[in-house]
Amino acid sequence: MALESLSADTVYPNAVQRTQVLFSQAKHTGDSPQLVAEAIESAINSTELKLRFSVGGAEIFIDGRARMSDEEWIAMGRHETVEDYFKEFAARFSMPAN
Repeated sequence: MALESLSADTVYPNAVQRTQVLFSQAKHTGDSPQLVAEAIESAINSTELKLRFSVGGAEIFIDGRARMSDEEWIAMGRHETVEDYFKEFAARFSMPAN
């Protein structure tokens, strides 16, 4: 099944569309596979028990989410357009200027 058809085959088309946009952008702006592999190796070998091990620029997202209540996070799903969602996303997650 093509990714484009996923949003038509779900009762959550807005969430699927946002996820597709995020993954598409990550393919172009994400960290290298080598950096991710090194982080995974570090997590596997760590004696520290924690839920998340950040890689590259992930701190922006981890910090942004930590500043939000669960209710605020869930409420971000209310947006019906990708544009509205990412407008709020940009306000809540301070992205570095390129």
